[in-house]
Amino acid sequence: MRAPSADARGLLLEMCGQLKRYVSADIRIFTVTVGIGPSCADVTGRPATYESACLAAETGRAVVGPDGLCHYEDLGVYQLLAACVTNVQEFGF
Repeated sequence: MRAPSADARGLLLEMCGQLKRYVSADIRIFTVTVGIGPSCADVTGRPATYESACLAAETGRAVVGPDGLCHYEDLGVYQLLAACVTNVQEFGF
């Protein structure tokens, strides 16, 4: 699968940012953190993308703070750290 163009990625980030601002303005008693997962070639990749988006939201909230927007591909080393924490929790170490 080929990676989305910079224009498509920028448009996605802009749209998610607008959605976050809209929801934040409407529901002021909560913070809104948006996580974006990597693109996928077909519907079979959606579960993994969803998990990555959830991880991006959780990690972004922990690293940057609440009320933010975080793309999974922008997590850098935090991808690895979050995966380690997830594995530890999953296996009960």
